[in-house]
Amino acid sequence: MTKNQELTSRIEAYLNQQQYNFKGSIPNRIKIWVSPFSGTEITLPDLSLAEHPQSAELIQDTINTLAKDNNVSFGHFLMSLESREYDTLEIRASGDQIEHGKIQFKEALDAMEGLYSLLKLSASNNLHIKGKSGLVKEYLQGVNMLAPEPGSFIYRTEIKLLKQDLDDESDGKLTELHSVGRYLNEKLAIHLQTIMKHLETSPGSIYDLYRIGLSHKLCNYLLKLFSQSTDFVEFNFNWSICEPVSSKVPAKITFTKKQRSGLESAKKLLKQSSTRVYKNLPALIEKYIWPKDAEIGKVSLKLQFDKEELVCTLETDDMLYDELKKLKAKREIAITANILIVNGAKKKAEILELHEIITDGNHSINFHN
Repeated sequence: MTKNQELTSRIEAYLNQQQYNFKGSIPNRIKIWVSPFSGTEITLPDLSLAEHPQSAELIQDTINTLAKDNNVSFGHFLMSLESREYDTLEIRASGDQIEHGKIQFKEALDAMEGLYSLLKLSASNNLHIKGKSGLVKEYLQGVNMLAPEPGSFIYRTEIKLLKQDLDDESDGKLTELHSVGRYLNEKLAIHLQTIMKHLETSPGSIYDLYRIGLSHKLCNYLLKLFSQSTDFVEFNFNWSICEPVSSKVPAKITFTKKQRSGLESAKKLLKQSSTRVYKNLPALIEKYIWPKDAEIGKVSLKLQFDKEELVCTLETDDMLYDELKKLKAKREIAITANILIVNGAKKKAEILELHEIITDGNHSINFHN
């Protein structure tokens, strides 16, 4: 199949996928579709005439029309057609110290390492199924580096959609989607946007950083992409037209010097902390606090680790508060939770995510987060 025939075939597949209405055809000459949303007419040459000199202009006009309907550039939409089974991610670094089409070699190597590590970490964090390591490996095998382009783009990479049948016991969020690859790519884009928006103000507390899924490792990988000579780093996701993408998923996320400074501060804070899941950790109820007019109560707990005790505060709704208050202070319970340990002049502990409280051998309270 020739290039124009391939493009024509892929445009037809896209129109059918997007449920464009087929209006009619002139046999062996042209076919016409109408958008069900905008009413725009789309005209394509018959596949047998795709290589005719006049067909090239018609195909170009069609791609341009579809690009405008999707609010993307001609090149962006063309890339989607040419890489139908891949989402494409472009990383663009720009700044006064970066020459046109050039970047310091060590910085480029750091950036590539940072991106690969970012993709690997994101995939691992967002899969909660049996055989996760094998699926992450397969996802990474579908990541290809594309030829560099002139200008300030460092590189372009394509990420295979990775269509895979998952059993019924797998994460329900995955099974709702057409492919695991798109699920992971969307998760990455949404997470990058969350981090970018959070760092528009300040890093905040360590607790805030963990809440948005920012870790010491992740800060390090992002900073590898954001060298000192760079003023802006743009993540441009070119979503494949093979699968629909939610309007909530961003196509472009830009980090500025302000976000880089925030990442550097966050990295220092996070270096002093760690988080892990503790199962059936002994805890002693210290006291109960419900300030006047407050919407939530607080229960102070003394967590009993192997070699030390640390006090933390558990925020509760009225039902949990009342249930724990029945136990009276100084009563020992056991908790299963994601717990943040912060080292420093005074070591601290915070409960990030509570999974279960065992009040005695026969009774437990489960939390489905």
